[in-house]
Amino acid sequence: MNVYVFQAALYCEECGEDLVRKLDMEGKTPETPCDENSYDSDDYPKGPYTEEQVGESDSPSHCDACNKFLESPLTKDGLVYVLETVLEDLENGRRDSVACRIWAPFYRHELLTEFTHPYR
Repeated sequence: MNVYVFQAALYCEECGEDLVRKLDMEGKTPETPCDENSYDSDDYPKGPYTEEQVGESDSPSHCDACNKFLESPLTKDGLVYVLETVLEDLENGRRDSVACRIWAPFYRHELLTEFTHPYR
């Protein structure tokens, strides 16, 4: 999923485009918006970036505006975090948590590969 970066936050593509339109209407468009080196992400959103461009994260990411799950790739530490959170939620009867409903199904293959492969 493509994301925008603005003021140290991540936004889904739809919310990022909304931010761009809003700032453009306010006259805050950088002189050369296509040259992301010419402005700071504190002033104007950068992106959209693909997951390959954003890279791995140590925890799942959600849009800072609408809370949409951004499907970011995770580091091994990120996978451990998801697994521990899911197990804790299940232990405490929170089967409807974000970790159980969204993260676990999305990262299922990576979790199974990382933590059940006999040769790891």
